[in-house]
Amino acid sequence: MKKMLLDTSVIYRSDLNFSDGSYVVTNNVLQEVRDETVKSVLNSAINKGEMVVEEPGNDYIKKVREVAGETGDIQRLSDVDIELIALALEKKYLLLSDDYSIQNMCRHLGIKYGRGMRDGINERLEWFMLCEGCGRRIPYDAAMKECSVCGSELRKKAVSS
Repeated sequence: MKKMLLDTSVIYRSDLNFSDGSYVVTNNVLQEVRDETVKSVLNSAINKGEMVVEEPGNDYIKKVREVAGETGDIQRLSDVDIELIALALEKKYLLLSDDYSIQNMCRHLGIKYGRGMRDGINERLEWFMLCEGCGRRIPYDAAMKECSVCGSELRKKAVSS
């Protein structure tokens, strides 16, 4: 049975039936859940062994941060998102998420993913900065606001890769 790693967004959109026992969450995902009824269902599933709680290794977290920095997704991913991607990479789990940045990272890292209710992404993206003045394309850096060549404003852009 293939283990499925759940993002908080998918938990909220699911039918909350975890009886087939193939689900995994992290402690931080559990902490993101605020609805008491949903928390109760999750805790019951964990207590019955229908869901397990796991954490990724530090080497995998480091790898995900590195790749997210290269793709420009690092600014769009929370620590919980990075943790989920790292665990999916480490354990080869199917990662279920409606978050487009998580899906994009899964594509870059070769992780299988599924979605809850939203349409998933159709292509892999790479983020960069584009100068409005000289048209220079610069590797993505959220801290950069103006072009070092002409001083014009930089805009964040994406290209399919």
